[in-house]
Amino acid sequence: MHKSVYHLFLSNAGRMGDRIFLRHKRDGRWKGVTWDEHAAAAEAVGLALVRLGVEAGRRVGVVSGSRIEWVFADMGIISVGCATTAGYPSSPARDIAYILAHSECPAVFVENAAQMRKIISELPNLPDIRKIIVFDPEGAPEHPMAVSFEDFLDFGREADEASAAERLRRIDALKPDDTVTIIYTSGTTGPPKGAMLSHANCVFIAETCSELEFVKESDESLSFLPLAHALERVVFYASMAAGGVVNFAESIEKLGDNMKETRPTVLVGVPRVYEKIHERVMANVAESSRFKQKMFYWAVGVGRRAFNLTSRGGRLPAGMALKLAVADALVFKKIKAAAGGRIRWLGSGGAPLAPELQYFFCSVGMPLIQAYGLTETAAPAIITPVDAIRIGTVGKRIDGVDVEIASDGEVIIRGPSVFKGYFKNEEATREAFDRDWFKSGDLGSFDSEGYLSITGRKKDLLITAGGKNISPQNLEHHFSGIPLVSQVVVCGDGRKYLTALFTLAEEDLRRFAAERGLKEEVGTPLARRPEVDEFIARGVEEKNKELPPYETVKKFKIIPGEFTIESGEMTPTMKIKRNVIFARYSAEIESMYD
Repeated sequence: MHKSVYHLFLSNAGRMGDRIFLRHKRDGRWKGVTWDEHAAAAEAVGLALVRLGVEAGRRVGVVSGSRIEWVFADMGIISVGCATTAGYPSSPARDIAYILAHSECPAVFVENAAQMRKIISELPNLPDIRKIIVFDPEGAPEHPMAVSFEDFLDFGREADEASAAERLRRIDALKPDDTVTIIYTSGTTGPPKGAMLSHANCVFIAETCSELEFVKESDESLSFLPLAHALERVVFYASMAAGGVVNFAESIEKLGDNMKETRPTVLVGVPRVYEKIHERVMANVAESSRFKQKMFYWAVGVGRRAFNLTSRGGRLPAGMALKLAVADALVFKKIKAAAGGRIRWLGSGGAPLAPELQYFFCSVGMPLIQAYGLTETAAPAIITPVDAIRIGTVGKRIDGVDVEIASDGEVIIRGPSVFKGYFKNEEATREAFDRDWFKSGDLGSFDSEGYLSITGRKKDLLITAGGKNISPQNLEHHFSGIPLVSQVVVCGDGRKYLTALFTLAEEDLRRFAAERGLKEEVGTPLARRPEVDEFIARGVEEKNKELPPYETVKKFKIIPGEFTIESGEMTPTMKIKRNVIFARYSAEIESMYD
């Protein structure tokens, strides 16, 4: 195993040289970046930080969406013994200032003028900041602390021999236990905590994923999640370990176009991304002729039966193989073409995935696998084998990582991927461990084949007035299967019965309204129309039939619009902030208990 992430990078850069490693779109064209070019940019960043006087062991911030400059900066930062402190560009200025101040960053790389203004607005709260480096300086205000990324690279390239020698000394001094990054947890229930991941943590996961051939040298991935997300960072390092090509999406809004253009073989996202893709597919089906609708559902049925057989090692009978070939030619190829036509597997992590959603992608020939882990475990501790998917589970233990179920049902983890602790928070670090076992906070169980199912969060459990312990996440996935429904938040802690808040998928709602001739009226959005309420009520009634009485939803409210990161109702990793939802919609919730 390489002793640092940077040594892992250097090893492959020396082997790959002028081969393409990264691609990004500029001026309407996809442009390649070689391993040599990446190495040169990282060297310049490292030299510039040395010249700037940033000592080894310090933290350096990066607040940007995924782009090539992000990974140039990251590799340059860690090459000189510093740790990358990652911030989400969607976060408000005060949240970004918190992590930069808490981690005592003397410098920060930012994406553009908008992110630069956030930093400037918080400078009174950032006493350590000496330099702001802007990847895309267009429209950025003049400021004595600010410099463009290109000028910063030139500053590094102009370094003298003493700075170059210092950089080489720091590279040689890198140790496996050194902190490579501090990733701040989402903070759904309080101030974020800075999880310190070591070089050893990240190298172990990256090399393991490569050795298991989850990522191969022949693979091309499409990066669109923020690299501040532990999952996306580890996927990038895994691609680096394997020698694959990483394409950087322009934005999540252009993900569909970018998939067609780059034709990735591997794509990793969070469940919300796959929900959106599925919604678009189903919207197109609904607008097609009755014959095409019947063909679609027949094909998906064939694909599902074939998947159920082959995922457990079975061989397809000749008749089923023929039907599957017809289904692929008439239906699946079009769906797969929308994703570029080369998908080897799709990956989901960061939040629970609805079983029916996973079934859909597996049925159409794009295996959707789950992984399980946390920021504190350098992302995956559990991964699903691509050729042996078990719907509703998150996979099996990675070799070398111990995952067990504690006496109270909590998933506990130990091994080389488990983090060093929380930065400047010894109390939280102590609370996170039971001896050398990291306490995940998730509840789970293993089946007879060693597959893990996550059954809920310890802290998220609802305890009804009748004393029933209920996992809201499982119910939320259950009710998200109602047509039109986009997001679900189940309520009922300490109450006599459960209720729910629903948001609706905008595209589906517009189609629903058009089919019924409904028009939005002044003061009454479509989501508030009685026809919509009646439709959702029938869906709730059907879903309730599949549940024990104490888990049924007795009442619901439809919230116009969707919960978003920008509104503060979701974390940057697309998890619902329950405390925010409960506070913001307290009147609606209370009205269901009047």
